[in-house]
Amino acid sequence: LFAPDFTAVFAISYKMFDSFSIDWTAKFTGPMLLPTFPEPFKRAEESHFFSLHNLQFKKDFRRNWSAYFAVKNIFDYTQKSPLIDWQNPFGDNFDTSYAYGPLQGRRFLVGMSLKF
Repeated sequence: LFAPDFTAVFAISYKMFDSFSIDWTAKFTGPMLLPTFPEPFKRAEESHFFSLHNLQFKKDFRRNWSAYFAVKNIFDYTQKSPLIDWQNPFGDNFDTSYAYGPLQGRRFLVGMSLKF
């Protein structure tokens, strides 16, 4: 009942030179029905379309080492107010069922990896 009308994912990778690559991934989520709540917690009964986009830049080095820089959730999309009655977490009205989208905003990652 609370599933999106459609979802789609894609990934595009491009290798420049022999040791540098760029990866772009995205997930598209269509509208979906959402739980209904009485006043004063009334919210929209249907979500809107949203998408998440991620980029990764990777450089390969000798001896199976690589370094990467990544940006997750490039457009900083987050769902507004996913919790119902968050001020009273032990009350009868507290509910987490309205969470349908990402709750973390844009993130930057830097790292290294070693292949054995």
